[in-house]
Amino acid sequence: MKIPYDGLLDRFSQITPSGEFVSKYKKKSQRFASQLSALITGRLMVAGTSASGGLTTGGIGLRYLSVRKQFGEKKFTETPLIEYPLVQKRLVPDICILILFDRIIEKNFYLSLNVNNSDLEDPAAKELHAACSVIKVMSSSKGMDIALVVRELCGGMGYSDFSRIPSMIKDQNVQMTWEGANDVLVQQTAKFLLAAFQKIMTKKVSPTKSLDFFLSFSEDEEIIKKELAKREEVVLGQDEKAIDVPLIHSVVKRLHQFRLKQISECTAEYFARTMQENPSIFHAFNQALPDHMVAASLSWGFYLCLEHMEDFRAKLPTAESQFCQKAALVAGLNHLRNFAHYLSSAVSLPMFNKLFDIERALCGQIVPDLIVFTDAVMLNDSVLNSVLGRSDGEYAQAMIAKLYSNKLFGKSEDWNIVYPNN
Repeated sequence: MKIPYDGLLDRFSQITPSGEFVSKYKKKSQRFASQLSALITGRLMVAGTSASGGLTTGGIGLRYLSVRKQFGEKKFTETPLIEYPLVQKRLVPDICILILFDRIIEKNFYLSLNVNNSDLEDPAAKELHAACSVIKVMSSSKGMDIALVVRELCGGMGYSDFSRIPSMIKDQNVQMTWEGANDVLVQQTAKFLLAAFQKIMTKKVSPTKSLDFFLSFSEDEEIIKKELAKREEVVLGQDEKAIDVPLIHSVVKRLHQFRLKQISECTAEYFARTMQENPSIFHAFNQALPDHMVAASLSWGFYLCLEHMEDFRAKLPTAESQFCQKAALVAGLNHLRNFAHYLSSAVSLPMFNKLFDIERALCGQIVPDLIVFTDAVMLNDSVLNSVLGRSDGEYAQAMIAKLYSNKLFGKSEDWNIVYPNN
């Protein structure tokens, strides 16, 4: 079979009429990577689907747990499950994180696709590759997490197919492999950050705007300690019943920056030590990947979302902007729990405890707003398509109706004797 010359795909490489192969990329690996750049859109779509699917599952959980009651504080009283702090702690931060991902992917990252992402020499394209990879990792993982959490919190009802949760678990599970397995994608982000950290440390230049904050930290450790001590005073002075959300948000954002800075320094130190034992970059990277580089990738990806949320909020009406900031703060506080050991030199135990007290308080305060958000986004019951996610709260009647609409479950002849009114 012969393909005419005009039929050759020559976006990245060409064959001249004389038969010579030419390409703007010298290495085969670069040519291969440039072809894979087409996957960026797909990764964003998977990330967006995971986030919206996770919010659907979270919405089902919110509605059910708001009407499903359990033993109350006093005798013969009952309390909705959503009012228990343990339930809030397990569900609310995941919903807030997915709101962060969903808004940012939809409103910001899709706009970034106008970058020529096949040009590997363009710093913006390199950053976009790394960002889309880690956003897909975080969104698909969190979508799976919340599906499992909601299944558990809903008890046996959450195991029923009529709840829709089992099918959501199946849907979310495959997202972690589509358009690149998560374990592979996180390595792409790690390689980008490794090169960026090296440039910052050796040349004192940030290769990307998202890492410019590195240059805002003084090289004098005492100055950094004084700055963090002032922020600690702000946190410890907060009243949990009247939290200054913008102020605490600025503190949390700075802690995310400091955590990433500490990770970069630990990575550099680990690389130097490993290279002395075995002078192989491949070996050193693989040794650093499970701990330092994965921590760097996920921390940078999350910080990037917090940054984009600030831009997104600025265009919203006041009430929506305040809700998004509160949700982002809950998400940011919760994410600080990850890799918290990198903050041990900067954050005292009392400050950690206070931050988590603030997170717990906000989880309770934001629940009514999350329910309103669910009602606004999930326009009718057919969107959630779950007997547990009904807006009228009549989940038990809906479950019975579903059961008896199935031919496998018919009412016996003696049914009217037991239940004469049904």
